[in-house]
Order: sequence, then structure tokens, then C-alpha cells
Amino acid sequence: MRLGEYQELIYVKKVDFGIYLSVSRDSDERVLLPAKQVPDDVKPGDTIRVFVYKDSRDRLIATTNEPKLTLGKVAVLEVKEGTKIGAFLDWGLEKDLFLPYKEMVRKVRAGDEILVPLYIDKSERLCASTKGIYHMLSTDSPYKKDDIVSGRVYDFSDNFELPRVDEFPKYELLQMEKEMTGLYLSGHPMDRYDGYVKKSGCVRTYDVLEAGKEMSQIKDGSSVKLCGTVTRISVKQTRTSNMSMAFVTLEDLYGTVEIVLFPKIFAKYGEMITPNN
Repeated sequence: MRLGEYQELIYVKKVDFGIYLSVSRDSDERVLLPAKQVPDDVKPGDTIRVFVYKDSRDRLIATTNEPKLTLGKVAVLEVKEGTKIGAFLDWGLEKDLFLPYKEMVRKVRAGDEILVPLYIDKSERLCASTKGIYHMLSTDSPYKKDDIVSGRVYDFSDNFELPRVDEFPKYELLQMEKEMTGLYLSGHPMDRYDGYVKKSGCVRTYDVLEAGKEMSQIKDGSSVKLCGTVTRISVKQTRTSNMSMAFVTLEDLYGTVEIVLFPKIFAKYGEMITPNN
């Protein structure tokens, strides 16, 4: 009879509080299946699939309930209670699973979800551990490069060497920062054009927004040259001619400005004006 595993056992005897099961009719080794778990249509001689563990008095007992963890496997279990000698985990059976303090790699609290395997201790009791998990994890990964996956961190160690991976291209990294935070953090797409902007006589978006004010060098109605990245495009149809026009948000190192592209200009240059361009 195997502790901590599923097995097929034979119904050999009925008592008031359940039925006894054994590996064979002639075996003296028997285990109790409590009455509340005995299937209705079972009869002596039938084979029943059960899980064998120990009750609160350390007696072998069978159950038809399915535990969340068996020998040779790992599972994520919730901590029900933490004590000075260890913790008790919910593994789907009436008796909680004990996690000894010496088997913890860190302190756990009620409500924590932890990854554990099942083992048999020196007293022939089933216990959980947070150690020795690495060799039990599968190395046959279904994932491939660039897949987005979710997982669980179960340990931190200097023994793991992270693979060397290339940094994202600068432009791609900036776009991810903008998408996730709404801001550019490690730079700006216009950084690499800064020299060109200065040599070509482009004005800043800030200068355009200040045009016409007393201290501004740009007068209302002036023609100016801007250099920036397109962050937003809104295409509209005109009411009179039903032609397309666009409102474009242009961003440089100093701010943003909205530009109106009337139908003739948009028709001529619209293909060149794309987001992030």
C-alpha cells in the first residue's frame, strides 16, 4: 500500500464507520475508507480508486477526494495557518498538509500561495517542502523566443545564470516606454535628429506656442519649419467637398503642437504622415 499515491484497492469488509480496502483479498494490510466517501453502488470484491494518506492520529486512511498534490509532483498551495514549528497548507483533504519550518526557504503567512512538492518524512508522514523543487521542473518548454508568458517566482539564487540577450533597439525601447507609461523614460525619438534640427533652422514647438507674444521672435502669420515625431493623427471629412483633412499632433524635445493639414496638402503628403514617423 503506497502512501501519498493513487491506487486501485479491493473492497474486503464493511463496518459501521466505512469499509476496509486492501491490495488483495488475502492481504492482512488494510486501510479504512470512511462511510461518507463510500460510493453508493459499490459491493464487496469491487475495486475502488483511492488516495492513501494519514489522518490526525497518524493512521493510514483512504479517500476518494482528489488532493491537489501527490508524490513526485509539485503544486501551488495556499497557506491556511503559520506557526512557530511550520505552516499548514490547504491541499484539498480534511487534514491539512504540514510544511515543517526546516523545509521553508522563507517565512510564509496565512493566505500566501507557495510552490511545494510532497515527501515522506522520517516518521512516515506526508509533508510539504519548499526545497528541492528545481530538479522537478519540466525542461521541455513549449515556449519560443518572443512569447509572452506568465509564471511564478519560487526562489532567488546566485546559482542561476541568466542568458545574455541583446538590448531592444533604442527606437523600439522608447515606443514601449511610451505605450506603458505615457512617457519617454530613457530618451526621446528626436534625440538623434538634434544636430539636424539646429543646422536646418527648425524652430521648437515651444516657440510656435509662444508666437505673437511680446518676447517671442516669431510673429503671427510667419512661415516656420518644424521637426518632430507624429504622435497622433485624426482624419476628418470636410462638409462642403467631402474631402479628407487631418489634425496632426507633432512632438519634439520641448513639447507638442497641433497642425492642421487641409485637403490639398493632406492628399499630397498624407502617405508620409504616419504615427511615430
